[in-house]
Amino acid sequence: MEVTIPDDEFFGDFVNNVDFASFGLWEDSHNDDIAAWIDDNDFTDTNFSEPTGEVFGGTVGFIEEF
Repeated sequence: MEVTIPDDEFFGDFVNNVDFASFGLWEDSHNDDIAAWIDDNDFTDTNFSEPTGEVFGGTVGFIEEF
C-alpha cells in the first residue's frame, strides 16, 4: 500500500520534504532467520505475545536529501 503526501497548499508554512510513505504487513513464518531470531530472544518479560512470523515494513521517500 502506498500513501501519497498532499500538495504544499495542505502544509501551509510547514516545509514538507516527504514525497511518499509505503507500508506492508505480511506473514513470513516460514523464514528460518525470523524463527531463529524468535528463539534467540526472551519474550517472557514483555507486554506482547511471542512473535508469530508476521512482519511489518515501511519506507519513506524524500523529495530532497537531508
